[in-house]
Amino acid sequence: MLRAGGAQILRQDIPEKSKLIAEEANALALTAAGKNDTAALANHYQGSLSSFFSAPRGWIYRMRPSGGKRRKLLDDLENIDRYLGEEGRTQRRAMSVLVRTKDDLDFQSAIQNRIRFWAASHTWVLGSFLVLTIAHVIVAHQFTSSW
Repeated sequence: MLRAGGAQILRQDIPEKSKLIAEEANALALTAAGKNDTAALANHYQGSLSSFFSAPRGWIYRMRPSGGKRRKLLDDLENIDRYLGEEGRTQRRAMSVLVRTKDDLDFQSAIQNRIRFWAASHTWVLGSFLVLTIAHVIVAHQFTSSW
């Protein structure tokens, strides 16, 4: 599943990369806000994309990551093409790349956190099993022979 999410990124690097992508998307939206043929992109960013770039995904996504939000955001971006000029379409394509990149980072984070959770859980269960096994051996030994 990690390979499906693009290039593998270290878990501790994901928040910094997400922040850089959010800053780049914000700068792109600010550039788009200054012109008439790209204003629709800036409005769309303000209405739909700013929260996607600035906040981490919810716990439901972290439990079961899916591509539904990504597809919806990319479809919405394509739907504003008719309101954009040629420069606006170029900026919209750049914004689409940023949406894909942010979604890939969120996917990597969700899967890596899931792996970390299961590794910790299995370690705890194995440790408990080991303690119970030792206790069982001691109790069984007491009932079969004398010390």
